[in-house]
Amino acid sequence: MPSKSKAVGNYQGQIVGHRARIGYSSVGFVTELLPKYFYRIVPDGVTMALLTFQLTDWDKPGMSRNHDAGIEAARSFARAGCDLIVLGGVPVNTVRGFKEFEVFMQKLEAELGVPVTSSYQAQVNAYQALGSRKVATVHPFPPSQDKRFDDMMLRFDMELAGCKGVGGNLIELPLIPKGAALQCSRELMQEHPEADTIFYPNPHWSVMDDIEEIEQELRVNVVASLQAIIWESLRKCGINDRVHGFGKLLREH
Repeated sequence: MPSKSKAVGNYQGQIVGHRARIGYSSVGFVTELLPKYFYRIVPDGVTMALLTFQLTDWDKPGMSRNHDAGIEAARSFARAGCDLIVLGGVPVNTVRGFKEFEVFMQKLEAELGVPVTSSYQAQVNAYQALGSRKVATVHPFPPSQDKRFDDMMLRFDMELAGCKGVGGNLIELPLIPKGAALQCSRELMQEHPEADTIFYPNPHWSVMDDIEEIEQELRVNVVASLQAIIWESLRKCGINDRVHGFGKLLREH
């Protein structure tokens, strides 16, 4: 993507997001860690235009409201001139069905005239890039959420290789300590050594600092929600910089 300049009033020059401006609709109780890690990972000249929507629980009416808010956010990103629009929140985006979501994405992109992707599609593409087949899931929630993530893996056409939750909730996500993902992964891999990939859903807890150690120590690939979102965004914007320190996905693909 070419470097961009802009004239405003009597002033002209290169804009801060001169390589890419990525519009992201964030769905969480709060959005705290996501921007911190985004700007640690992306190269200079890449910016995030962020609109946030609050998810307080898993009730369908609430997720439907956030789904509709995400559509309006996408229109705002397009109007602001973003180069790419990313819809966050897999359960929110697919609340009306996975097949319906795929059709909706195509229609939205045609309406806006701007490339549109999602956290769901980012994960699909990440698994394909890494050649994942047997996926274990480490999530930030209680065991009651295990089935939801197992169902997602089956939707991705993956073989289930175990599922384990850290035990937090939507409000506590930014408070989950660094290293919790690694410790939980060690426990899960002892039970399921056949896993070739570990998946870390939800971009609002501290996983990114653990990715390199998890891959090296446990000898698995890692797909983390935020990692996949950033990778998908950069590549769709034509930015092929190899980023070190956050896993094989960003380093080699």
